[in-house]
Amino acid sequence: MMELENDHIDDILYVANDVFEDAATFRHIDQNLLLSHDVNDNVVHAVEKAWKKAGSVEAEHAVAAQKVRMPSLVLQKTDWRLHLQMGSSKRAGYLQPMAIFQLDVMDERSKTKQTERLDVELSHEELRLFFLQLNGIQAELDAFPTPPTDLAL
Repeated sequence: MMELENDHIDDILYVANDVFEDAATFRHIDQNLLLSHDVNDNVVHAVEKAWKKAGSVEAEHAVAAQKVRMPSLVLQKTDWRLHLQMGSSKRAGYLQPMAIFQLDVMDERSKTKQTERLDVELSHEELRLFFLQLNGIQAELDAFPTPPTDLAL
């Protein structure tokens, strides 16, 4: 009889969760993802076969579960301000500037439609890194072709 240790079971569950969440999102099993987890070819084919048999039903369950886990927050309003923290008398004139972003979000599924304010405080370096990440995201979005707006049928 084959024995599995707790660590092996945890690894198997982690890989299965990762693979099936990805499959539910993209509607197919990604062989490369399985192979990146050092899964052999026989297992890859078995997983693909199981997905083809019951994948669409499982994908719908996964999408429904994802909606329960993650509320659909919609950004309603943004604002920002600069916060200057003065240093002590030992460090006369020492300033530590912080950018504070205020994000008003609303859960679309909420019946009350109340907004919630989230404050995000970033130092100069954190703001710079965030800006660089946003530029990278914008470049990726810009790389996609925009659909034509005047579709004639």
